[in-house]
Amino acid sequence: RPADDVVEDGLHVVDVVGLALQHGGIAHRYAHAAQGGDALVDLPLGAARHLGAAHHDLEDLAHQRLGLAAGFDLIQPGPDKAALQEAEHQGVRAQGFDDMVNDKDHLVGEAGKLGGVLFAAPLGQVLSIAFSAWLIERCGSRKVVILSMILFGSSLVSLGLAPSTVLLFAALFSFGFTDNMLNISLNSQAVGVETLYGRSIMATFHGMWSLGGLAGGILGAVLAPLGVKPLVHFCLVCALSLTVLAGLRRWTLPRDVRLGKKRDAATDKPSYRPDLYLILLGFIAFGSMATEGAMYDWSSVYFAQVIRPGEELIRLGYVACMTAMVIGRFVADRLVSRYGVTPVLQLSGCCIAGGMALALLLPRLEAATAGLALVGFGMASVVPLCYSLAGKSRKVPTSVAISLVSSLSFLGFLACPPMVGFLSHLLDLRWALAPIVGAGAAIVCLAPVLRRLHA
Repeated sequence: RPADDVVEDGLHVVDVVGLALQHGGIAHRYAHAAQGGDALVDLPLGAARHLGAAHHDLEDLAHQRLGLAAGFDLIQPGPDKAALQEAEHQGVRAQGFDDMVNDKDHLVGEAGKLGGVLFAAPLGQVLSIAFSAWLIERCGSRKVVILSMILFGSSLVSLGLAPSTVLLFAALFSFGFTDNMLNISLNSQAVGVETLYGRSIMATFHGMWSLGGLAGGILGAVLAPLGVKPLVHFCLVCALSLTVLAGLRRWTLPRDVRLGKKRDAATDKPSYRPDLYLILLGFIAFGSMATEGAMYDWSSVYFAQVIRPGEELIRLGYVACMTAMVIGRFVADRLVSRYGVTPVLQLSGCCIAGGMALALLLPRLEAATAGLALVGFGMASVVPLCYSLAGKSRKVPTSVAISLVSSLSFLGFLACPPMVGFLSHLLDLRWALAPIVGAGAAIVCLAPVLRRLHA
């Protein structure tokens, strides 16, 4: 309901947060929770707010009603003086509920800035796709790997140095841009190594990426409670990445591996037009990345709202999914070597569809955890195999083919989480996640088509 109605009824609610986020372009509706007590409402970027709320499930309710992912920490139990002091130190004044209603413009401005700033990273990733393909084709993937690794670490440090919203937007844009440059150039290198190696090893490379993400999460979990400032943390990660680059750069491929008939650079121009084979690979990767985005943003929300296992087990499904994905990436290459790409892709689609159906149809802790683990195992090999197949195209240069598939798959990663939020508003969260079953089924059906086109 409108915020003024809330005040008239004297309810302790979080509607004003919903109003601010809605007008900031982040959420679609108000959050309503008529529960008493005190709590801190923490808008992203650490803006501490003093609102009425007591029960631990209020945060879950706010996430569900707002259509936000679990990563947005909206509410923390109890009035915390340290958090309020930190907010004042950051220039954000702590407000009571009535003060917030009277100062909606301030909240709307904060949420609008947040939405605009967070848009910078995916914008940079999207805009880097064509440029990365051109640069790799012109200079070679080895040079682009080295360049993007240096720029990627530097852009991470710039996030900790940005003194204003405009510079933070620029830093996030650079972070996303160089991230995707590194992604495309490393996958181009991996395709060449796999070709020379003579068997499937792409999924193992992506497994190492997953382990890197896990290591980064552990490092952050260790440093944050110690009070290490973000800038120091970012500098440590940058130094570590540059040290790894300095030690391993000589072991990268000096020249990209060319497939197909040899092309005369003076007379023959490479084709940049995608054929049906690459488009189908892109749609298969789209389904997998859409599933991955939904698992990142909504698996914990599903457990909190539907399974309700207790606060300490809310992330169990997410952890099971990510663990199974890491394991799946390290066994996928052996499965491909033994059974072939098409059966592995079909198995992956079956795991995604079956696991999601199990979690939705049997909303109990054991069944839902097992279901999301199956989903994670299914996601593990799809994108690596699609990149591998695209990079071995004989009609389109490796970097261009990977960029085309990456473009379609990234759209799935971006589009699925807000789609789930929109559908959960119209229906409920179980029905909102149901299209993932269809994504898995589509992978099962499209995999044999790929084999016929490639034959």
